[in-house]
Amino acid sequence: MAMTTCERPATPFIGRETDRRLLTDLLKACRKEGRGRVIVLRGEAGIGKSRLIQETLDEARERGFATHKALVLDFGTAKGLDARGMLTRSLLGLAPDAGEAARRQAAENIAAADLPGQERASLYDLLDLSPDGEARALMQAMDEPTRQLRRRALLAGLLARSARAQPVLAAIEDLHWADPLLLEDVAAFGGATAEAPLVLLLSTRPEGDPLDRVWRARLGPAGVSTIDLAPLTPAESARLAEAHRAQGDQRIAACIARAGGNPFFLEQLLRHSGEQASAAVPASVQSLVLGRADLLPAPEKRAVQAASVLGQRMPLEALRHLLGEAGYDAGRLVDQQFMRQDGSELAFVHALVRDGIYGSLLKARRRELHRSAARWYETRDPALSARHLELGEDPRAAQAYLAAAEAEAAAYRSVEALDLANRGLALARESKLRAVLASLSGELLQGLGRTDQAVAAFRVALEDASAGRPRLRASLGLAQGLTVLDRVDEAVRLLDDVEEEAKTEGMAVELSRLHTLRANIHFPRGEIERCLTEHSEALRLAEAAGAAEEQARALGGLADAY
Repeated sequence: MAMTTCERPATPFIGRETDRRLLTDLLKACRKEGRGRVIVLRGEAGIGKSRLIQETLDEARERGFATHKALVLDFGTAKGLDARGMLTRSLLGLAPDAGEAARRQAAENIAAADLPGQERASLYDLLDLSPDGEARALMQAMDEPTRQLRRRALLAGLLARSARAQPVLAAIEDLHWADPLLLEDVAAFGGATAEAPLVLLLSTRPEGDPLDRVWRARLGPAGVSTIDLAPLTPAESARLAEAHRAQGDQRIAACIARAGGNPFFLEQLLRHSGEQASAAVPASVQSLVLGRADLLPAPEKRAVQAASVLGQRMPLEALRHLLGEAGYDAGRLVDQQFMRQDGSELAFVHALVRDGIYGSLLKARRRELHRSAARWYETRDPALSARHLELGEDPRAAQAYLAAAEAEAAAYRSVEALDLANRGLALARESKLRAVLASLSGELLQGLGRTDQAVAAFRVALEDASAGRPRLRASLGLAQGLTVLDRVDEAVRLLDDVEEEAKTEGMAVELSRLHTLRANIHFPRGEIERCLTEHSEALRLAEAAGAAEEQARALGGLADAY
């Protein structure tokens, strides 16, 4: 199925004959040979990557392929709708805006068929569902690298499984905005093309292209074809221009010359009707986008400016909130080809349109709109709400990042939680908040096995931590990291320094953790009696405090010691 339901572009597809033939031959070979390929479309912004992908998806469907599409956005990605989430929903036959009930039912359907428990836990993660029962227990039992590997393997498996039923073309656009973890995932998907009729079609820009030699080495035996999209020829540009304006229009030649073979720039120039003389043709995409926006009625100009604050894609309801108009429908912006309707969401026709309009906003207006967006997302998507607060230069942004990071950590998304915690730490000015964010960052880094970085984070936390629980949290985390790095004497001194404070403050949970850490230092030294004494005290304190997690740690330590 297609990932999105958009109307076909009104503009005819012109040029790219050689590129189209290459793509057609690769689709034919996939169907005939039963194995696929990774195809990388590379080109500058506006050169036509998205249009060529859409044409290829249409052709693939006509040739009997199942097709799926996902997007990587630089900003504004809704919760659960990153590229992995979009691809998962498409593979399970779900719409991008499928509600929780539909997603949960789809997960249960596939789990009931043949999905083992660990894969079911990963599926819940990909579908942005809170795990329960066995799935939750499995997620708790896995460390973060294992969770990442299982999630990656499941999605690659879903692609391969779909390809066993019929050939598959899966497209992922704009990988120049992908984070390192997503790039690893995409490499795993690419590896699956070697053994199944699966074509993975990717797009990126040449500047800082992340699909480099190191990335390609991860593909194993999978074949890779790279197509660098060239500008349209003058003749192709003229044919494209004639689709917009009558032949002989005095502006066509000037527009073709100014666009330099970039089809998006050319189309925007030709739609810009505010200038007549060739000398007045706008010199850049931004200037012509702003020129077109200036011709909109005031309410629509206000709407497109508000939309730019929300990012490349947005729920219509979010835009209505920013405008304070419950009945706004964006029809005029769609008609004028600033935006397109994409299911229940709106999307700018191109990132360059959004960037041009956003860049023109006065700082005060931009701050106001971002803060309004943060209020709308506050209960819907805490991470995106925090990001809007940051862009709105709101002093509450650091606290919002902490809340979002803790929510992601509770959902076992440690990498995402770490990014949010670090964003908050970069903004935080108040010592107490900095200490909490730094300690959380250290704990997440420990879970990811990045001990040196964790130790550095806990030292930052100690510098800002106040007496009591904040200082105990940072000290215990630091002691654990030092122990892993075999800096045991330093860890022992640290535990000794804070033990009396923990006793004075009556912090039984922290004391239990302290005794567990001390026992773990005795164990590798062969000091088993001292190890048993410390774990026994840790268990006594944990039971008195009703701290199940600390009880489990102490019992595990006692079992090892015995």
